[in-house]
Amino acid sequence: MTKKDWQTRLERVLWIGADSIARVFEPLWLKVYEKKYDDEPNFPPIFIIGAPRSGTTLIYQAFIYYFDIAYMTNLMAELYHAPLLATAFSKFTVSKNEFHSLYGKTSGLWGPHEGGQFWYRWFPRAPHVYVGPNEMAQSVKASLAHTVHKMSKIAGQPMFFKNTFHTMRIAPLLEIFPDCLFIISHRDPADTAQSILQARIQNFGSPEPWWSVPPQEFSIIKAHPYWDQVVEQVYFCYRQIEADRKRAPDRFFDLSYREFCQQPNASLERMKEKFVELNVNLRKRPGYKLEPFTLRAHQPDKRIRKKVQELWP
Repeated sequence: MTKKDWQTRLERVLWIGADSIARVFEPLWLKVYEKKYDDEPNFPPIFIIGAPRSGTTLIYQAFIYYFDIAYMTNLMAELYHAPLLATAFSKFTVSKNEFHSLYGKTSGLWGPHEGGQFWYRWFPRAPHVYVGPNEMAQSVKASLAHTVHKMSKIAGQPMFFKNTFHTMRIAPLLEIFPDCLFIISHRDPADTAQSILQARIQNFGSPEPWWSVPPQEFSIIKAHPYWDQVVEQVYFCYRQIEADRKRAPDRFFDLSYREFCQQPNASLERMKEKFVELNVNLRKRPGYKLEPFTLRAHQPDKRIRKKVQELWP
């Protein structure tokens, strides 16, 4: 085992210990401070969704830089058994003009995180992650609603979450948070599929192993060649979104990744105006401005392009 491996293992052990301590301390902290937040308003949570590698992380980072909004920090993700205490700690975050990530992972305590372990407290793990309408027990719904609403009260702002697995959880999220909002990131499907393929190779050294969100059709897709799998993964993620958005179409907003990269400030301002129509006001950070982002050039595999043409004629 290398020195780096030992350091990684030690860091994981320390975070597990910190999470255990915070889990014990949180009820004591709530006894002292909970009443302080009782009169705070409930804010609707905002979710950014889309296929993996569709630009959701960059949009997530831009939103929390441009707007004064609460979000899942790396610290909160590590202390996932004590999310309320971690939310209080994360109020001390400072917005930074940093837009680096590695397959959704960012650096620093205050960097944005998907919070996978936090959400797995209520939702199933892969490969069968889809949750349909009326499938979640009321007690589980109540637990999640209480936690997220309390986090928002402590933060004093709407909570902004990015997790591509939420593409398979839209129905229960709408049941739990009827006033929630969804931002759907759209990227060229061939570029998205090619990027997923590269993520497979980068993470596993091979294009064969599955990576990231498994749609409902996972067992069918897995029987196909890998170049078809990555395209079908993208296709079925968006087909699921389109099916579920019919439950509350006015709560969903489409955002072109290409347009966002070319005109980030204008794109975010348009999103802000749409939110205002639903009485959700996002406060822009004074003086904060984004420069256009560079779109990464891809040369998708010919087999990927062929499959994209079949599914998106």
